[in-house]
Amino acid sequence: MVGKPDAGWSAQQPRRDVPDGTVSIGVDLSTDPKSTALAVIHWRDDGCNDLTFLKRPVEHAELVDVLNGWDYLVAAIDVPFGWPDQFASFIGSHQSNVLGGVPSAGTDEAEEWRTQQLALRATDQYVKKKLGLRPISVGFNLLGATAAAWSLIEAAITSGPADRTGIVLTGDKLIVETYPSAQMHVWNGSAVPEREGVERTMDVIESLASQFSIELGDGRQALTSSPDLRDAFVCALTAGLITTTSQRRPMTDDVKSAQSKREGVIWLHDPTAGALWGK
Repeated sequence: MVGKPDAGWSAQQPRRDVPDGTVSIGVDLSTDPKSTALAVIHWRDDGCNDLTFLKRPVEHAELVDVLNGWDYLVAAIDVPFGWPDQFASFIGSHQSNVLGGVPSAGTDEAEEWRTQQLALRATDQYVKKKLGLRPISVGFNLLGATAAAWSLIEAAITSGPADRTGIVLTGDKLIVETYPSAQMHVWNGSAVPEREGVERTMDVIESLASQFSIELGDGRQALTSSPDLRDAFVCALTAGLITTTSQRRPMTDDVKSAQSKREGVIWLHDPTAGALWGK
């Protein structure tokens, strides 16, 4: 298997001469390359799949090279692809010194406006409603800096306006946004308690790897020791499963809306075929 320690598990470039199947890439993005992690799974036509590459740290320029490096791939990135429409509109109005139409300070409406409408994208609000998880606000937290870092990568790999519900590159390439905590919630059936984090997460990963015939090899130890690599692997697994199965769920009421295309949409693997969502 490519990427074993004696071949430079965390140092070599991932192979691109895959003979069959497809490649799924997962990225746990951070503004700091030291905390950015990359995972690659090769989904083979014969069903014998491999975790072929894990790496941390990863430079952002290297991510550009990786995402441009295959003729076909699907990638899932743990980062918001955009900002809430209302947040962007409010910042524009604020810069123009036009603040008409905002709620009265101190009211319940103002609190809802500040903590929901400005803070969360439509896809974030959907995750909150359906799963009871509250994604970090891309506008009001340091996550915004990571989203800005992704915007630079997006600009480097696209040649025109991006549809952030799923960025289609030249050839058979698709890049989507995902959210590992929400994905683990779906796979586990509930949120993974922090005290059980590593052990329970690895149990779920091992179970899914067995179910979908993914050979973890020497990557198992790396996944156990690094939360960044675990998140990257969850992203890569999500990317592969939403492509190789029909069990996928866009976390929004309207994946085709102009708002979704601007803000981005979280995609998850949905093994319940919709039962979890009451549909």
